[in-house]
Amino acid sequence: MIEGSLYPIMNYSAFQKYNANVKPDISQYMNIMAAETKKIPAEDGGLLIGYQEILLRARNQELFLELYPTSNRVKQVQNLLDSYSMYTFYGLNNTPLFDYETNKMVPNAQKGYTSVIQRLATVDSPFLDKLASFMDVVREAKYEKTTAVEAWLDINVPLPNDSSR
Repeated sequence: MIEGSLYPIMNYSAFQKYNANVKPDISQYMNIMAAETKKIPAEDGGLLIGYQEILLRARNQELFLELYPTSNRVKQVQNLLDSYSMYTFYGLNNTPLFDYETNKMVPNAQKGYTSVIQRLATVDSPFLDKLASFMDVVREAKYEKTTAVEAWLDINVPLPNDSSR
């Protein structure tokens, strides 16, 4: 039950035993979804997983889209990646990326993002490249949500309900 609504969560972990019997894209999709259902990423407007886990899941989703562009699961994985982009660059209402009072970036996000960017520096990833660019702007702003940071977000990761786009 989330936000007063009851809905089923499919146990994708149970399907992983069939990975050898399905096409590679479906196998990878089941792995992605097993991670989603073992530990849901968000609930009640708050993140339930760590910042590094957000990035690693997003990278797996991005890799799926690169490897299987004609899969019948592209739309579902793209929707997941869109959600993870919002988690990464904005946070959620109850766990914003920038503190509502101070406008400072959450210290755990600073550490987690920097760590993953360094650890995966040799990986070809548009998502991680975008994050590295974002972190450059945020670092220059002393980890505060300034107008420069907001402008970068508006251009590079516009909110879906932004009517000016």
